[in-house]
Amino acid sequence: MPLTFKLLNDSQKKSFLKTLKTINPEHGLEENHVQIMSRKLSFAPDWVYYECEDYSSVPNRFQFYLKNNKDIKSLKFTDDPIKDNCVSDMALDLTAETVIDYLNYYYKFFIKGAYKLKVIKQTDDVDWQDDLTPMTRQSLDKDLSQYPKIKSDEKGLFVEIPCVFQFSIIIISFFITHDGLIEIQDKQSLADDLPLKSLP
Repeated sequence: MPLTFKLLNDSQKKSFLKTLKTINPEHGLEENHVQIMSRKLSFAPDWVYYECEDYSSVPNRFQFYLKNNKDIKSLKFTDDPIKDNCVSDMALDLTAETVIDYLNYYYKFFIKGAYKLKVIKQTDDVDWQDDLTPMTRQSLDKDLSQYPKIKSDEKGLFVEIPCVFQFSIIIISFFITHDGLIEIQDKQSLADDLPLKSLP
């Protein structure tokens, strides 16, 4: 499961920005106008993930980084997170306890075409355009509570989990190899034509 985010205090923020400047002198983040959150990655214990929110302009700007004790790397939206977002550099520890964290990380930055995919576990994980009726929310949460379903063998892990795509919630069956390759093996609709906000 994902580990908890922590807000960097002033001295930690100053230290991080100083380190960041060595690899990206033009990062544009000002110490007095940025909030930085960090968390460890359960599937890659040697790395720490950072979200930087610059509130000096409207809308706020975001930058994302990974850091270990030797390196710091910028993350980007891409159709190949394994190559472009450091997965190939990680000593992955993919288990039933960590694979959902990995899917969240992978699909946060995966984009191909006009739409993104977001892994969810409950209705509170979804950005709604309009409030759901209590009955609709209760019904959806009951369906979502049956997931994730996870199995594993010597080749990898099989994960069945709900995802948001366009204006639907779909159940996707993923196969994830131990080195992080992801294959979508099956998908079926759970609920369509929902009042969902577009994923950023």
